[in-house]
This record gives sequence, structure tokens and C-alpha cells, in this order.
Amino acid sequence: MRRLAPRLLVCACLLAGAVQARPFTIDDLLDRQRLGPVTLSPSGRWLVMQSTAPYQTIARYELAEFADRTISRLDVVETPNGRPRRLFPDDGYGYLAGPYSPSGEMMAVTRVRGKDQELGFVTLATGAATWTGLAPLDNLFGATVQWIDETTVAAIARDPDQLGFAPNYGWQLRERLKMQWARAASGQGSLAAVGSGRYLGVGASPPARRVVRIDVASGAHEPLLVADAFDLQLSPDHRRLAVLLAAEAMQPDPTPPAGQAEPFRRHRLAVIELTDGGAWWPLPRHEAALDLLSWSSDSQSLLVFAKADPADWGAAAYWRIEPGPRRARAIETPGLSSAVGANIHGMRIAHGQWIGQDPIIQASATGAGASGRRDWYRLAAAGPVRLTGQLPTGARLAAADDEGAVFTDGSSSWRVAPDGALMARLDGAPALNLGASGGERMIVNDKPPPARLLLGKTSAHDTVAITGLEATSPGPGVAIPKAETLLAASRPDLAVSRRTDARGVDTLLLRTPAGPPRVVLTLNGHLAAVDPALSRPILHPGPDGRPVTSWLYLPPHQAAGAPAALIVAAYPGHVGPSSAQGLSPPNGYEYPNPHLLAGAGYAVLVPSLPLDRRREPIEGQAEDILRAVEAVKASGAPVDTDKMALWGHSYGAYGVLAAATQSPRFKAVIAAAASPDLFAAYGRGALGHGVTGGSGWEVNNAMGWLETGQARMGAPPWKDPDKYLRNSPILRADRITAPVLIITADFDGDPIGGRAMFNSLYRQRKDALLLTYLAEGHQMAVSANLRDLYARALAFLADQLAPAPKGAGATAAP
Repeated sequence: MRRLAPRLLVCACLLAGAVQARPFTIDDLLDRQRLGPVTLSPSGRWLVMQSTAPYQTIARYELAEFADRTISRLDVVETPNGRPRRLFPDDGYGYLAGPYSPSGEMMAVTRVRGKDQELGFVTLATGAATWTGLAPLDNLFGATVQWIDETTVAAIARDPDQLGFAPNYGWQLRERLKMQWARAASGQGSLAAVGSGRYLGVGASPPARRVVRIDVASGAHEPLLVADAFDLQLSPDHRRLAVLLAAEAMQPDPTPPAGQAEPFRRHRLAVIELTDGGAWWPLPRHEAALDLLSWSSDSQSLLVFAKADPADWGAAAYWRIEPGPRRARAIETPGLSSAVGANIHGMRIAHGQWIGQDPIIQASATGAGASGRRDWYRLAAAGPVRLTGQLPTGARLAAADDEGAVFTDGSSSWRVAPDGALMARLDGAPALNLGASGGERMIVNDKPPPARLLLGKTSAHDTVAITGLEATSPGPGVAIPKAETLLAASRPDLAVSRRTDARGVDTLLLRTPAGPPRVVLTLNGHLAAVDPALSRPILHPGPDGRPVTSWLYLPPHQAAGAPAALIVAAYPGHVGPSSAQGLSPPNGYEYPNPHLLAGAGYAVLVPSLPLDRRREPIEGQAEDILRAVEAVKASGAPVDTDKMALWGHSYGAYGVLAAATQSPRFKAVIAAAASPDLFAAYGRGALGHGVTGGSGWEVNNAMGWLETGQARMGAPPWKDPDKYLRNSPILRADRITAPVLIITADFDGDPIGGRAMFNSLYRQRKDALLLTYLAEGHQMAVSANLRDLYARALAFLADQLAPAPKGAGATAAP
């Protein structure tokens, strides 16, 4: 039988959909495909696109919520006119893209099967690959694979059984539990010990990673440094490798409130000499900050941010590391206070780069009359030079080299000379880090030279034109419709964009000035036959009176005159977009998924619930939700707000349980992965910590979530027990009037919280169901469990809220 090309298949589905379109179902959710990194090689010759097969084709779930790595594939296109082809055959492995070689003709890749991951290198023209037998470290914070030249690579390899962050954690917990059970059953010891204070370090494991140098042709490798490294940066002359690593155990300062991502090991700096393999430790008694490893263009100096071990981060400084004379010097910043920030996890980061031989940093002026404004300064020998004084407040670094820097405010850009003189004002915002391969540092600090910077300029024709600062490409650049997302560009005349239609079908387009765009990849084509929910913006005031936009999803085949029961998918702190772009199915939500619930006949409200930090966390949860619900009612949407359920996951579950204690208007509540007992939540991660011996991450994460994270207690429970009492929904369980469905998983951080809430309702003979999914974590991963969860949740909702009858009547207006 003749097979239809992907584009023809989508067209056929669209034509069929005019007569037989159907609602979004659990099968559509489980058949979803996800797009990964899309990159163009440095020369622009090769386009590599990472995507997954349908989710429910996963055979093994050892990697839990990261199991879709096992069904990841790579498609490659030789630009501008080559046809897409699969880089590797369908051989039971998933494949992940890594960095290109300097020429762009090769790529580092990782293949994944089950729990096993292996680093290799592939020639893009032929698909020929070499495999190393090494398990690579994920590049969460920086670079873990660096090409030294076309034939040699430096990489961080890990022991495949090493305890660590995702994606290794899930299967390790399962395996170690089984091992400990087997040991106990046979009469052997089954202890996991962990210590604090003078016992800190008890149970710690020796380093399980190493920095290696790999021969690309053979896959042979040699160790350069045995240490728990997590970030690498090669010097421009390729002679040295800067390394950030996790060293001795540490504990957070007990005085201030704990941060959620407090480090549990000190971060040290090493510099490896690649000529002889020797290592130098420039700051052996200083802790280095994340995300800053910046070499000067002559490779003579490295810029880092660090503090002495006993000091706090307020006493940290920028350091010039000079490997030649093996000298480390704190950089003086007279009249300036370094502008230290934090990443999304709360970890401290500092911004910096180089103009010539001078560091540039972000700082605030001090002294009398100082405004506190943050600016960029060049730290010259004669004193700091202010670079952004003529620019709007908040201008960000976009590019830098020996000739100056480019800054942007998100809509305009400015080229600035080393002396701070304004050289040019540029229309458009930089298309930052398009196609970058690496972790957080590549976004925070690793800025390109201006010659490689691309700008996106919005035109009057509703397009974004791609231009460069210099004549890097002959002829005109390409224009991207504003409804599309720019994914990759290596020069102004070559770009890749993503178009997602209202049904959720994804199309990737290769664009050049010569002719119409060319489709190079289509994902989620099955959704062409689906009628998605009808989304409506709902405008209403937030808790501070400022307007916000919530989104209402209506059943696609709603009969006229039959208002739908309402499910509110609430998450405190969520603020919805002002436009519908990105709301098409499957739209990133596994549960609760608004399109799936609307397909079952319900209206679904995803409310904007900005946090009001004037109130305690539990205060006003029902009030904020009902403010959005009343706006739905006032809009005239065909919704029965008297038949209303709440559904929340994680902090959303905390919010809906809190709301259920504050109002009788809710007729049903579904709470998944909840922490309703803030005292008990101090033990979040206890199972993992106990079974594995503990890395420290679980303890710090629990403390930080409660004290400065979403729970916002501001102190540990012994310092303010009344606040913990006031803000624990479990202690108001007697006020809940609605039936409650509680969903837990035994590998979640707080599996006890949901069970304790169920016990509280059970004790009062209140209507409640408890579902515990075994060997699952905070996010449900296994397809069969997701299918079961929705079947049970919909049955529970049907018990409380009869769904609006589905029929062939009038469709609700968008």
C-alpha cells in the first residue's frame, strides 16, 4: 500500500476533519510528540531536529518522566534544498543531540535505551557513528561536552550507577529499594546513614565522575581529572579547560531562611592543562558561583565569581585567574557593588564577560547620591568605565568582543564602544542563543561576538525580519510571520521556524529568501482530526486590582442550551498569557489537561492567580478562584458555575485543598501530589534520602520550599509554629464539604501529605478516594497509569457533576 507523505497525511486528516472531527481524548494525549532542540551547524550546512515518537510507544520507564528520551530521534537536512532524513535507524535506541564539531560536519550525540545512556559522535553527511562506552552527564548548568578540535573531545563522564539528579534518580530508587529488601530478607544489613554537623559527610560516596579526553575516531579515552565535575569551558587557544566541580559536603547557614536550591557541596574551580594533563586549583578555599566561566580572547585570563569558604555571598568578588603564571587575583571594583542575581532555582549567579583584556560586569554604583541602578561596567586598569549609562534601565548584554559590546532592552539594541561611547542604535531585539547546545550558563553568560549576533525586527507586515550586525550573508534576510516561533538561525538568510495550528499540529519550516518556506518536519499530525476545546480569554482583576487574563476552554461539540459543568484547574502563582498562542492541544499539561476534560464535556477554567505577598499563602485561595469564576459567569459563557470542581497538582493541589476549606461552592476536589501538612512537608524527599543515603539535595529542597519557596513560611517550623498551623489545610479538614479525590505516588517527594489528608477525611466519614500509584514520582510517567488516572478522575467527576450532554447542536461561540 502506498504511504502518504507527512504533509499529505495532515492534509487528508484536515479534509476528513471537516466531517468527522472528534474531541481530544486520552489516546491523543498519549500519542503526543514533543519537539526537542533544533539547531543549525555553524556553517549553516546542516539542520538537525530532535523530536520524539508518540509517547505511548515508550517500552521502558526506568528514567521515569524522562523516559521519552528512549523514543527520541534525530532528523537531518542538508540546507538549503536537501530532503529530511533520519540520522539513525529505528534500532531500539533514542538519540539526543549534542554540540557540533568546530567544522559543523560532526555532532556529539547520546543514545538511550532503558536506563542506559552512551556518548558518541556522528558524521552528519553519512550517519556513521563512533560510540565510547561512556555515560555522559546532563548539561544542566553549563557544558559537559566540549570539542577541543575536530578529532578530540573533552567530556564529563559519570558512573552509570551514580546517585544524582534526574534523569537517573527514579530507577536508582527502585533498584536500591529492591537491593535493600533482598539484603534484609537474607539476613544482611540494610542500612542507609546520613549525618549533620560534626557527622556531615557520613554516607557520602566517593567521586563518581571524571573529566576525560576522547579520541573521536576510535572512542578511546583517557582521564584528565577524577572529580564530580558539572561544567567545562575550553580556552580559545584550546590549551586549557576550566572546570567547576562539586567537592566537600556543606550545610546552609542556619540563620537566614533557607533557599530551595541551597548547595549541599562546595563548588570548586580547577584548570586542566591539556598539553600535559596537569590540574591547577586556583582557589582551593573559595567557593565558585555557577554560570560564570569566561575566558579572555587571548586565553591568558579566566573570569569567575567566588567567595571565601567562611564568608557569605555578600563578600564575594570577581576573580582574574591567570593559568600561565598560576596567579589568582581578586578584581577591585572601587565604588561598585556587584549585582549578584539568582537562577530560577535560587542559586546565586553573577554576570560577566570580556572586552579585550578587561572584564565587564554588572554592578551598582555606591556612595552618596547613588541610585542603586544596575549597569554594565568595564573594569579598566584606570578604573571602572560605565558602558550602559546612556541606555534604558535594565539593558542586558547580548554580545561582546574586543571591539565593544551590544546591549538590548528586548525591543531595541545598542552597540557600545569600550569607552562607553554609543556607536549605533539598532532596530530589533537579539535572537539570543538560537540553536545553542548547553546548559544554563550558555543562556546567562555565554554571549556571542557581535559578528554572530542576529536581530529580529518587527515590520509593518506582521513579520519579524532577521538581520545581522555585519554583512555575514549576501542578499536579503528572511522574514518570519509573527504567528510562528523562530527556532534556529545561523545567518540572516537561513532560519527555521515553528508553526502550531489551532488543533496542535506542529510544522517546522526551513526559510530562505529564495522561494516559499519548505516543510522539514511535522509532529502530532493525528491532531488534525481533532476538534480542540474552544478557548476564550476571561479578563478580571487580580488580588491587587490589576487586570489579568484567565482562559476558559469550552467543549467543542457543546449542545445549545446545555451549559457545561465547570472544572477549575488552579495553580497559585500561575499567570496566563494575554493571547491564545500556545493554548492548542496538547499544550504541555499531562494532568489536568484542559483539552481532554473539555473533550469529555466539561468547561475548564485555567485561572490566573498571581500571588499576593501581602497575605499568608492559605489566605484568599477560594476568593481568588471565585473572582475568576464570577468573571466567567458575567461573560455569558455556556457554563454552569453552580456545578463546579477543583483540580490541582503539586502546589496547585495545596491551593485547591485550601480553597475547599474556605467555600462550600465547590462540588468536587481532585488533589494530586499535595503537601497539605506543612509540618510533615519538612520531611519531603524522605524516602529517597533514606534509601540512597542522601545527597543533601532532598533536605535542602524541602527546607527551601517551605521557608522561601512556594510555601513562603519565612522560617523553619520551630521559629514560627503558629504560621505553619495557620497555613496547613489538613488542620482545616473539618471545613471541607466537597468529596475529594487524592492522588499520590510512593516516589514523590511528599507521599505522606496526601495520605494524611485522606486519613483526616476518613476519620470524619467524609466522601474521599485515595489513589496511590506505585513506582511513580511527582510527575506521572507511565502511560498505563495516566490512562487509569483519567478514567478514575472522570468517573469521580461524573459522580459529582453530570457532564453537559454532547450532541450535534449549536457549537459554543469562541
